[in-house]
Amino acid sequence: MEHWVNMMVTVAMLREGHPPGKPLQYLKSQPRFKDKLATLAKSLGVAALPKKLRDAIIQVVDLRNGYVHFVWEGKAPKRISKDVSTLQSVVSRCEPILEDAAGFEFRHFDAPYVKLVSSTMRVR
Repeated sequence: MEHWVNMMVTVAMLREGHPPGKPLQYLKSQPRFKDKLATLAKSLGVAALPKKLRDAIIQVVDLRNGYVHFVWEGKAPKRISKDVSTLQSVVSRCEPILEDAAGFEFRHFDAPYVKLVSSTMRVR
């Protein structure tokens, strides 16, 4: 999901008229994930990603980062059980989250160009 957002930010910034090196420079500055989402929305000229999608993506990214950037801490068995339940819940929602993300991508990146591509490729 982070790579998807990076790609969306890059394309949106390029379409906004930024020079080719600007999106990469921005991403290399290591903005916070929420800042990337805000940049994406701004570059697309929308107030924000739909709240449900934004919150779901942030939850997946935060959960993933909690494991990837793991700092050990002792946890009570009850807490471990709760963490496992949260993980299972988030993972089970990943496919619908990705479908919503793909729908967002189509609406904001592809749909405006469907007629142009179809006529150029002579697809009906």
